[in-house]
Formats: sequence, structure tokens, C-alpha cells
Amino acid sequence: VEPFATKLNFPVDVAFGEKGEVFVAEAGLHTYGIEKPNHATPAEIVQLMPGGTKKTVYDTVVPLADVRKHDSSKDMPEGLIPPITGLTYHGGKLYVSHRSRVSVLDPKTGLGLTGRRSAT
Repeated sequence: VEPFATKLNFPVDVAFGEKGEVFVAEAGLHTYGIEKPNHATPAEIVQLMPGGTKKTVYDTVVPLADVRKHDSSKDMPEGLIPPITGLTYHGGKLYVSHRSRVSVLDPKTGLGLTGRRSAT
């Protein structure tokens, strides 16, 4: 076994685009019970680029205050609710499963995570 990608924090899933693009879901740490969330690694979707660099595709996280004040994730603002638990690619879109949501993301524009700013 040899490494395919390094310098990642908590990769939980990988998806491949139609042209061989490589997307990785970084779970991010669950920070909702932590007093100092700045110690947590971020939840994000990244694209692995040639040469080993990575490009952030999406990294907006729902603020803790919004998570606490809403009974349902459908009422929360757009963003990831850590941890990310899965990622798949289909028909030009990334499908991201994260705490109580499955969201759709256009990897080219970074839009449409909750469907409120859909790129299509």
C-alpha cells in the first residue's frame, strides 16, 4: 500500500469527476460541544490538483449559534454542518452527506450546497 494523497486532516471520502478530477471530503471535527472551536480542523471539500496541491471547493460552515437556534437543518443557513460523512460525484455535481443533510454542490462554481444558490 502506498499513499495516494497526503497533508490532509480527516479525509472521509473521495469522489472522481468525469475528467478524472479528484475530490476529497475533509470531515472536520464536531465543534458544537467545544468551548474553543478554533482548535478544530475545518470541514471542507477539496480538489486534489496535479503536483500534490489542493484547491478548496467549498468550506462554508454553519455557525454554531445557528445550529443551536434551529430545530431542523432545513431552516439553517447554507453551509456544512460537521462532520462530513460522505461524498459522491454524479452528473457534474458533488453530493455531500453531512450532519442531518445531503446537499448538492457544483464543483466548478462552489454554488448550490443547500439548493438555495443552485448553479443550474
